[in-house]
Formats: sequence, C-alpha cells, structure tokens
Amino acid sequence: MKNCLKNNLRITLIIRNIKSYTQENRLGFLIFILSLAILVLGYLNLYGATTKYIVQDLYANFGAELLSIALTISIIDYLAKRR
Repeated sequence: MKNCLKNNLRITLIIRNIKSYTQENRLGFLIFILSLAILVLGYLNLYGATTKYIVQDLYANFGAELLSIALTISIIDYLAKRR
C-alpha cells in the first residue's frame, strides 16, 4: 500500500510538472512518447518479445537521427549568430 501511494505521488508530480511546460515543450514531449510507442510496437510486431535483434535493427537509425539533430542544431546556431 505504501509503495502504491509513493507511485501515485510520483505520477501526480510528473503530471504537475508537465502542466507547467510551455505548449511547445508539451508538443515535444507528446512527439517523444508517440515515437517511443511506435518504435516499441513496431519492434514487437516484427520480432515479438525478444530483445535479440534490437541493436542490429536500430543502430543505423540512431546514427542517422543523431547526425540530423547535430546538423539542425548547427544551422539554428549559425542563423541565431547571424541575427
């Protein structure tokens, strides 16, 4: 019972923190959760409940995403300095 109350308190604090975010932060958080759900459900659809192939399946995608994030940050930083 005590652990259940602690978990409910944690969930309440998380929800309260999310409510204090700006609309853009909430949208980013929603997209993050949605992408994780798609990633997990797609993996489970292909391979079932095994984690045997997760590294083989995802490492190239993560590398490409990190590269695109780095390029985006560089472009935004360049434009902000130019302004």
